[in-house]
Amino acid sequence: MTDSTGSKLRRLGTESLTYSLSTVAGHFVWVFLVPVYTRVFSPEEYGVVDLIATVVSFLVLFLYMGLDSATGRYYADSENDRDRRLTASTTLFYLIGLVCIVVMVAPFFSSQLSQLILKSPTYKQTLLVAMVSVPFSLINSTCLILFRFRFESTRFAITAITSLLFQTGLSIYLVVFLRVGIMGIYLAALVNAVMFSCVNLWLTRSSFAIVFSVTRLKELLFFGCH
Repeated sequence: MTDSTGSKLRRLGTESLTYSLSTVAGHFVWVFLVPVYTRVFSPEEYGVVDLIATVVSFLVLFLYMGLDSATGRYYADSENDRDRRLTASTTLFYLIGLVCIVVMVAPFFSSQLSQLILKSPTYKQTLLVAMVSVPFSLINSTCLILFRFRFESTRFAITAITSLLFQTGLSIYLVVFLRVGIMGIYLAALVNAVMFSCVNLWLTRSSFAIVFSVTRLKELLFFGCH
């Protein structure tokens, strides 16, 4: 084995470990939060938390449509920076468009969705906040993907773990100390998504340009949906 090959393998191993630890940290924090939430919320309220989380998961799948893997694949396969910027920028502007659509449309349907899914309009504001946070979290996820394909594992780990700790701390503060209720969980998620999407967009700004390709978007969506 040459020194070059050994160096590449060590780098690959280090980066894989970094990404894995970031993922494990997320699962650990959720395990930590479960007993906190179950002590604060009644079984009915915790059921609402689970239902809204299911809605959020569905929205992520529906809106992202595999763009995470598609963006990574086209970004990695591009042979020049111009094409990589085209891929990243097309995904970004698509997601910004989703932000605008969700922000404008969600207020008109949150009450009906709350009644349909949660059997009460009481949680319409919480559901609205949860839905609005989704496209911002997708922008943040796209930036994390770019960190990986730019081989910036340290930035990936720092921003991912900092974001996780910030959202966890803010959620506990709102739910446990301020007694905001279920809204506190999703308000923390929204604040975190907006703040770290801005931070990570700044850190990955060299990957973007003011360009958008309908053709590339079709390619990305086709790849992502298959």
